[in-house]
Amino acid sequence: MVARDDFVHIQRGEADFRILPLSVGNAREGVYLAEQTYASGAKISAQWMIHNGFIGGMVVQGTIELHLDGVVFTLNAGDGFNFSLNRDHTFVNRADAPCKLVCVSFGETESK
Repeated sequence: MVARDDFVHIQRGEADFRILPLSVGNAREGVYLAEQTYASGAKISAQWMIHNGFIGGMVVQGTIELHLDGVVFTLNAGDGFNFSLNRDHTFVNRADAPCKLVCVSFGETESK
């Protein structure tokens, strides 16, 4: 059981992140489950997050643009994504309503 208060809360501009660090396998920088809410007009470059790892997620509410290496993808509720975190990426909410994502990210795994 994980209580609501056990999540780390981070506010970055017009985006709100509720993050739960998970202890899984041999990931160097950890594994994170996150609920990300982007207010209308939010533009968040993920430069402040881990860079050596991967992220995957799904839009559960609203619409968001994913700018990935100069290519723009429009993602709607039910759409998903996954990519290496060392790629240039930004999330932009151009809609009039908030957008909510659920994501899992993890650092590079150690070689055996």
